[in-house]
Amino acid sequence: MPRLNPDILRTLSQHLSQTNARLVLDRALARLKLPDQQLSDVDRARLVAELERAAQLFLDPARLLKLRHSFYGSALKPEPFTLEVTAEHDISIARVQARKLCEQLGAPALVVQKVATVVSELVRNMVEYTPGGRLDLLPTETPRPRMVVRAVDRGTGISNLELILSGNYQSKTGLGVGLLGSKRLMDRFEVDTGPTGTRIEAEVSW
Repeated sequence: MPRLNPDILRTLSQHLSQTNARLVLDRALARLKLPDQQLSDVDRARLVAELERAAQLFLDPARLLKLRHSFYGSALKPEPFTLEVTAEHDISIARVQARKLCEQLGAPALVVQKVATVVSELVRNMVEYTPGGRLDLLPTETPRPRMVVRAVDRGTGISNLELILSGNYQSKTGLGVGLLGSKRLMDRFEVDTGPTGTRIEAEVSW
């Protein structure tokens, strides 16, 4: 009986020791109840996904990203995403896309959740308090993985921005609460506001 597609083990061995590569592969095969031989395209895709999960025990996010690229090549490359925000359903669209891009970058689960939360809050603010705007998600892989979130609305500005970001603002409507929480979740959080709109750029890296 032929051994499993040798390129899978060879790819793993480029990122793990030979012993750990074989261990991860054997455990993945056992977990999925797959034979150690040539696989269908569907079973191979299932196996690669399981290998990624198992390799998290041995690889930091940056090295895990390299492993993913070894399996998927350019198909995994995260591309910038832009969304014109006009309605409530845009909140879920933005959140799903944010999670997808972070996962493609190999972000830890906590970072994925942070970015998804911030994106949800910024888009919700645009929907509820402004005529709309634009969201840009800008994934970057070098020199280290990071996600930049940019939200630009067409509102009338935030008159009490300094008070909101100080943490001393008591909101009756909810406006500002999500803004402060978002700032606390990100490594960088910049706000430029005026009578023609507000521009927020936030960044997190890992």
